[in-house]
Amino acid sequence: MSWKIATAVLVLLLLGESGYVLLSRHRPINRFKPVDEDGYLAFDSATGQLCRTFRPGPPKKIQPAPIKPAPSSFDSKESSPNLDRILSAIRGGLTEAEFDKKVQEEKDGNAEAQAELIRSLPACANIR
Repeated sequence: MSWKIATAVLVLLLLGESGYVLLSRHRPINRFKPVDEDGYLAFDSATGQLCRTFRPGPPKKIQPAPIKPAPSSFDSKESSPNLDRILSAIRGGLTEAEFDKKVQEEKDGNAEAQAELIRSLPACANIR
């Protein structure tokens, strides 16, 4: 007799949970849309907020090798900054190595700022 009662309780529980799932399936599926190229930042289409996601392992994106432009007569070591006013203005009077170092420092700073922004966001979760 106790097996019949236990079976009946489990069947009622199964029917109740199935009914709950069927009644609440109007919720959007895939509501978190990736925003950045690495997939760590997402847009929650239900609430309209940004949130952070978790992607295990390294990013799948392959970084292309940087393409260095072909040398021109303006890049030669004999040319003085006075002859190439445009290139000198772009580099701010820095040599090519100093300019490349400054660009790399800015990229590193931007990556740190982006990581701090993502860490400050709430996690993407279906919380009611």
